[in-house]
Amino acid sequence: MARGGGSSGSGSMIFLFLICLCLSLSTGVGAYFYTKEDEDTDKDLTVTDDDFKAKYQEAVAALEVEKATQQNVVVAKTIVQLAQERLEAARRDFESGEYANDGEKEAARTRVFAAESDAEAALSNLAAAETDSERAAVNRQKAEDNAESALDVAITEGETLLKKASDTAAAKLVTAEGNLAVARTKALEAIATAQGEADAAQITAAQAQKKIRDDATALLDAATTAAETSRIKREQAAAERTAQIALETELAAIEARKVVAQAALDKAIADVAAADAAAAAALEVANAAAAAEEARLLGIAQANAAAAAVVQAAADAATAAAAALAAQSIGYQHGIGLGAQISMDTSSPWVGGAFNDQLSAIKVGTGKWVRIFKHDQYVGANRTFFAGDTGVDPMNDEMTSFETGIGTHPADTLVNGNAVKCLTNDIGKGQGSAVYRSDGQTRVLRHYPNSGIAGSWDSNWNSKFIEIDCQGFSLGADMPHNGTAPAPSPSPSSNRPGGGGGQ
Repeated sequence: MARGGGSSGSGSMIFLFLICLCLSLSTGVGAYFYTKEDEDTDKDLTVTDDDFKAKYQEAVAALEVEKATQQNVVVAKTIVQLAQERLEAARRDFESGEYANDGEKEAARTRVFAAESDAEAALSNLAAAETDSERAAVNRQKAEDNAESALDVAITEGETLLKKASDTAAAKLVTAEGNLAVARTKALEAIATAQGEADAAQITAAQAQKKIRDDATALLDAATTAAETSRIKREQAAAERTAQIALETELAAIEARKVVAQAALDKAIADVAAADAAAAAALEVANAAAAAEEARLLGIAQANAAAAAVVQAAADAATAAAAALAAQSIGYQHGIGLGAQISMDTSSPWVGGAFNDQLSAIKVGTGKWVRIFKHDQYVGANRTFFAGDTGVDPMNDEMTSFETGIGTHPADTLVNGNAVKCLTNDIGKGQGSAVYRSDGQTRVLRHYPNSGIAGSWDSNWNSKFIEIDCQGFSLGADMPHNGTAPAPSPSPSSNRPGGGGGQ
């Protein structure tokens, strides 16, 4: 049985329902061909669609239940994923070994136990949801099989009735055509015989009239008186009248026989026409049933497509839920999933007193980066984090503001004048210490040789630098002093941009 879903599945089942209507029509047509002689040997087949309609409604209801349970499975999987992430975070937090006292260690162990319990409960709920979904799928399949069985019964009954009606119509047509041939032969023979009889009667009458005239003429020739002549003429006239009456009577009888023969021929022709009409009606019903069967097959194909769409929709929902979860950037007060949380999908120049200096872990969304600052307004020591990063050392509990952006690297957002440090893959002046200037146009960085030169270009070079992975960047010429600013003497401080220690 086809798997249906939503309006598509309902629409396909409606196609199947049309078969019952077509078969109901065939019942009436078939009944037209039944005669009293058939009642002893043939049963009257009645096609009803009540059973099919009831089972179809059961199948639709079962499909809706299955869709609901599938959605429950998607939700349960999302919850399991979240619970497992929190469990892993709790385990990492516990295994880090950084505790001020035994109380903190015990609290961390308790959080692991609680996370394990939550994960087990989520897995149990997922198993129950999957069991419910599997049971719903079985029930839906059973309901669809029942509906298909009821439909098959209706189709079988209808096909039997159609065949009987078609066979009866064909037999009646053959009989009518045979009767027509016999009637046509008899009618033609009767008309030909009648015409021969009429021709013979005409000849006989003409001969009789000639004899009457000849006899009268002979008698007239032999007559010797006027009275005798008159008598002979009267007898001649009477004989001719008698002969004419006999001829007219015979011709009338012959015409009556011709009318009877023509009527028999007309009836035979009418019988053939009626048989032709009956055969045509049976053919129309058969064509209607064939069209309904084609619609049923089309409905099954549509129902299969709808079922595939349901499965795909569930998969898409699960993918969307996972993608939405992965795209979120979240900061945690303690380990991943532990303590207070703060959304880090939008930059914040000050996180507020409740979360100020409270960041210990971070989860960066896929395709994003987050840069945290020690002070507000994006000032002070900073570090950039990417998807997959978790710990925030060496800035644990030292975040007051943060920036966030889309892309795999904050270098994608560099503008002219940005101060840059190479967190990894330094280009030659001292990884993590040297400060460079970006022009924002190319992947070329120019080194600030000392703090004086750096300060002549950027007064915030030592507080608002951007730490990036310098893979793919190249080193340009050192920056000269900006002529619009005074040129202080180079400082020997280890904090100068070109030094080995610095910011």
